Amino acid sequence: MGEASNQRLGPGVPGRGAPVMLDFGEGADTLGRGILPTGKPRETVETPAGPVEITLIDASNPAVFVRPEPFGLHGTEGPDAFTPAILDALEQVRAAAAIRLGLAATPAEAAARTPAVPKIYVISAPMDYVTTTGRQLRADEIDIVGRGLSMREPHQAYAGTVAIATAVGAAIPGTLLHDVARVSSGRFRIGHPAGIMGVQVTVDLGDGTPRLRRAAIERTARRIMAGTVYVPLGRLGA
Repeated sequence: MGEASNQRLGPGVPGRGAPVMLDFGEGADTLGRGILPTGKPRETVETPAGPVEITLIDASNPAVFVRPEPFGLHGTEGPDAFTPAILDALEQVRAAAAIRLGLAATPAEAAARTPAVPKIYVISAPMDYVTTTGRQLRADEIDIVGRGLSMREPHQAYAGTVAIATAVGAAIPGTLLHDVARVSSGRFRIGHPAGIMGVQVTVDLGDGTPRLRRAAIERTARRIMAGTVYVPLGRLGA
């Protein structure tokens, strides 16, 4: 693989490198219940703060997606904008989703037994914003805006497995993601706090049950070292 490339290594990583697509093939649901693990493209869960509409997608990683408005967010906020109150509200939804998936029986059990699954992400329509690296990102450069948490902490970029779930969800009519995403064939561009992540997915909707046929995440590679390893001849069977 050539080292010279005009593609950046990724937001927050200095330098440039050769582009690589990591193809997860047809691997999809991790819970064995399909891409829509509850069979619904959207539903409502009850939380201490009231009902919240969600979409549950299981593709590479179970994830629950919500709109920003119920949490007083615009959608383009950086990690520092997620106050303790907002984090608590999002965790309430995540716990309700874990219960809905049968991963826990109570919010306390969801926090103790499955604090990282499902992931919770806030999604909104493409819009202009300034990244955490200071870049002015235009709405026409992206297909959806996403912000997420990892173990109750705001993610500085975007989880790779959730990127697949995001692109898959955007391709399914009726989901919250499909409502706001700019859906087109080819590269699906997610605008996250630090920049853009590219994903390629193919979802078969033929018989009404979505099935993942392709899932590839855009990454980059560069040579980071070169060296020589000396192995005794006896170890080679000589």
